This record gives sequence, structure tokens and C-alpha cells, in this order.
Amino acid sequence: MEKTAYETLGVSETATDEEIKKQYHTLMRNLHPDSTIQANLTPKHEEENLERVKEYNDAYSKLSKGKRADYDKKLAEERGSVKVSSNINYREPSDFKAWNFYSEEDISYRKKDFTTQQKSKDSNIQRIIEQLLLNQIDDLMKDILNSGFSFSGSFTTDPKQELKQNYWKLKGQRETLERDLRMAEQEEEIEFMKKNSTNEIQLNMEFKNLSSKIVSFESKRNADLASAQQNYVFHASKRFVTRKKREKLRQQLAQEQEQINAKYNMMIEMYKEKQRRNRMELEKYRTNLKAAIEANPKVMKIKTELSKVQMEFNSIEMKLGYQAKTSDYTSSYGERSRVSV
Repeated sequence: MEKTAYETLGVSETATDEEIKKQYHTLMRNLHPDSTIQANLTPKHEEENLERVKEYNDAYSKLSKGKRADYDKKLAEERGSVKVSSNINYREPSDFKAWNFYSEEDISYRKKDFTTQQKSKDSNIQRIIEQLLLNQIDDLMKDILNSGFSFSGSFTTDPKQELKQNYWKLKGQRETLERDLRMAEQEEEIEFMKKNSTNEIQLNMEFKNLSSKIVSFESKRNADLASAQQNYVFHASKRFVTRKKREKLRQQLAQEQEQINAKYNMMIEMYKEKQRRNRMELEKYRTNLKAAIEANPKVMKIKTELSKVQMEFNSIEMKLGYQAKTSDYTSSYGERSRVSV
């Protein structure tokens, strides 16, 4: 059986993310070329270390945050379809024969690491056997319940059995239709983007560029106003400056501030007007995209089928006494694609 990512890193399947991360960094640190353990290695051993680095990186990527749950699910499915032999023996890896070129500290570490891996393998075998037994028990209980057998020892007919089967059948059809609807919407969006010279991404980038230019002009205007104010203070605070001279300097400052504001405000308003047009164009693009998706024959057909399935599904839910819920699926364009109850 191929080694799992847990076995490659030498950690238990119940290990926390922090423990996995710590073990990964420890293994990579010992294989780093600058490590004292890896000094004076032959080319063959360097190639072996490179292969180990690739294995550790691949295993850690499978167990990283956001991917570990999918990997555990896939691993459980694979184990559920594999027959486990009770006579499983794991031999010592071949790289233990090459310990003569490692230091005493590294040999001790690797032996300890192998012991951890061996325990992890034994634990995994036990987990697989337990999972297979649980699956067999689960299948047996399903057969008993489907047969209508009651635990009192008599056979009964569940009047809601057929409704329950239709419930799960319709639920599967609904999920399939939702997936098809998402794909149809994405295909139509791609076709719409090909027909138009601009798209939402370009319009958003243009809006951000205009915003940065406006901020830049506002910063320059404030800097020029501050410079004019400092120039006035410098000349007005000199000794022997008469009141008449100070008043004249104040008038010059007011004129200069007015000119600075007129210069920059005109440019700022021009770019703000471009922003408004950009926003209107973006809203128009989104409206046309939504209309194109709604008018797509494939999308309309799937929505019609989805509405029928959902109505029938809601009816069965009410008969079974389940609480009806609004559709969890919302399209990318703000419209619910399934009938709400």
C-alpha cells in the first residue's frame, strides 16, 4: 500500500495542524544543505535527500490548512474499498543501510522517527479494520430498516418509506441541477466577455486608477496650500513689518490660495466625473450580463427543471413533517435560482 501523507511525515492521523507543521519543519531542517548532518555527502546521497524533500513537500501540501479535510475524506474512501490483510509486515526502509555516513545524533533521530512511523502504521491498520467493520454494520442496519423489520421481532411496512426514498432522490437531482446551472451561467459569462471590449475587471481597475489620481491631486493641493501659509508666516513675522504691509501679505496669501484651489479642484472634479461615468458603465455591464444569462436557453431550461424539482421536494418535506427551507444556492448575479417556500 502506498504511504499516506501522515506516514511520510511520521505523524499520527490525530495530530494537530501545529504538530504536523512542527514535524515538517524539523524534517526539512535536517535535510537542509547547510545543516551539519548533511555535510560531506556523496552525489548519490544528495539525490536521495532531494527526493525526500519532494516527498515531504508533497505530503505537507496535502495536510495544509484547507486541504486536510478533503485528503482525510479521500483517504477514508480509499480505505473503505481496500481489503486489509491481517498479516501485514513493514520492513525497515532501505535508507537505514546508508547510516554510516550520518552522525550519531542523526542516526538516533532517524531510529526514533522510524519507530514513530511504525506505530503510526500499526494504528492506521487498526483504524482501517474498525472502519470496515463499522461500514458493514451500517450496511446491515440499512438493510434491516429498508426491509421494514421492527426490533420487536415483527415485520412492519413504513408508510413513509417511499416518500423518504423520493426525498433523497429529489435532493440528488436538485444538487445536480444546481451544479449544471452554475456551469451554464459561467459559460454564458465567458461568451459575454468575449463579445464586449471591456469587462468588469478592467472597469474596476480603471476606477481604482482614477481614485489614486484624485488622491494624488488632493495631496498636492494640500501641500501647496501649506507652503503658501508657511511663506506668509515667514514674511509677516519679520521685525519692523507694519500693519499695512502685513495686511497686504494676507491679501496675497488669500489670492494664492484661491488660485491653488481653482487649479487643483478643476482637475479633481474632472477625474471624479470620469469615475461617475466609469461606475455607470460598470452598472450597465452588470445589467447586460445578467440579462444575457437570464435569456440563455440552457439557463432557462435548467431553472425550469430546478423549480419543478424544488416544488416537488417541498411537497414531500411537508408530508414528512420536515421544516422547509429556502434554497441555499444563490447565483453570482444576485438572483435565487430555486423557488423559496
